[in-house]
Amino acid sequence: YEVRLGRERTSRMNPARTIRDMEIPLALGSDAMPAGVLPGLDALVNSPHDVQRLTPREALLGATRDAALAAGDREGGRIAVGCRGDLVLLDRDPMTDPSAFQGDVAMTLAGGEIVWPR
Repeated sequence: YEVRLGRERTSRMNPARTIRDMEIPLALGSDAMPAGVLPGLDALVNSPHDVQRLTPREALLGATRDAALAAGDREGGRIAVGCRGDLVLLDRDPMTDPSAFQGDVAMTLAGGEIVWPR
């Protein structure tokens, strides 16, 4: 896109940072992401346009808490007593490794039960 549209214009195409700075919650999910949630989060954290990058924490909140709240789900998107316990554990820590969203899923829990690997 950048060759055709120019760097300045493409830097405004996915304005995640602008939206967050306006304190508008971002509800992120696979329907609004290229090729799934993890590649979408990676694109937001490691955007070629640093002015639009999200921190790993902001990206994770958008894919968990804020996405659940946008769907009216008060029990999803967070780890707390009384919540369902749906989790995806990555093989690396996205808070310390910006490439973690490019890694592998180590484990998935649904309703507090391990569903992958079995």
